[in-house]
Amino acid sequence: MMVARYTGAALGLFAFGLATLSGLIVGNPAEVILSRALWALVVFCVIGLTVGAAAQMVIGEYEVQQLAASLPQESDGAADLDDDIQVAQAAGDLAAGGSAASDLDVPEG
Repeated sequence: MMVARYTGAALGLFAFGLATLSGLIVGNPAEVILSRALWALVVFCVIGLTVGAAAQMVIGEYEVQQLAASLPQESDGAADLDDDIQVAQAAGDLAAGGSAASDLDVPEG
């Protein structure tokens, strides 16, 4: 949630500064400048928190997607394991005097 906090703080501070400067430039009284600047701070802090939370969700989903893409697929390992099991069973049958061709569906000849 740090992205949301930083975004909210940055946007709130920016809005506060902009409202203060614009109030000073036009010559408003100090009470009006500060009240408008505080309202801008609160409103833009909430907007920044919302945008930051959305950004954090996007970043989190991207990280999960990249992690899933970097891990080996289970189906590949399962197929290799099944092949190894068949080979081991055929080797065991050969050692016992059986025929490997019948177990692995290999034509004899």
